[in-house]
Amino acid sequence: MTTFPLVAASELPHENVDRSLREVYIGGLSWASADKDVVIPALEAAFQELEDYRNRYKDVKSPIINVHIPPALPFKRSKTQSSSTFVFVEFYDRLLARTALQLSGLRIGDRSARICPPSAGVDLAGSGLDVEPLRCSEAIPYCAGPGAQLHCNVWLGNIPARLGRKEQQKMLIAAPDAEVEKDGFVQQIDDAILALPGVRIRYPNLARAIHAFRFSDCGRFGFLE
Repeated sequence: MTTFPLVAASELPHENVDRSLREVYIGGLSWASADKDVVIPALEAAFQELEDYRNRYKDVKSPIINVHIPPALPFKRSKTQSSSTFVFVEFYDRLLARTALQLSGLRIGDRSARICPPSAGVDLAGSGLDVEPLRCSEAIPYCAGPGAQLHCNVWLGNIPARLGRKEQQKMLIAAPDAEVEKDGFVQQIDDAILALPGVRIRYPNLARAIHAFRFSDCGRFGFLE
């Protein structure tokens, strides 16, 4: 597992506690977004929107101590078995870790991330900083909490087997997080969604409605994200 130190040795966490009590799991990330250069700016920008954080952590360079990234899976396996991955983020103290749980649903890279405790046995119960500014700006779900996400997955069935197999082959040879193929199957669905009445009114700057599409092994159905 790769780690990226972000603070100087002299800038120690407020609390001398086990790392697991200052760490959160962030899942649902695209493979390209599971990178410190994507995760860190997204989280730092979110915390800077919180007045509580700005007032209480004026002398802290970053709310994040380390980003722990699991070893990459072989390319073929990563393309066929999962379209998402995860990281563990270690925070400056327990209060910031608890606050991060309330940020579940925050967009990191091109997806709404799922933020949870690092494991089932870790208790991060307790109040965090006030995240109301992010709720008001719709940066996180209104009823935020561990595991909440802004996006949803929709089942799409009755796909002709021939078309499904053809699209699966394209996914296997495509680069990770490649652009949706112009005039392709997914692009046609995306265009249809964007053409729905009211979508442009509600989301005037939306360029893509579909962030990912996962085919079943048989190619007859899949899930739109």
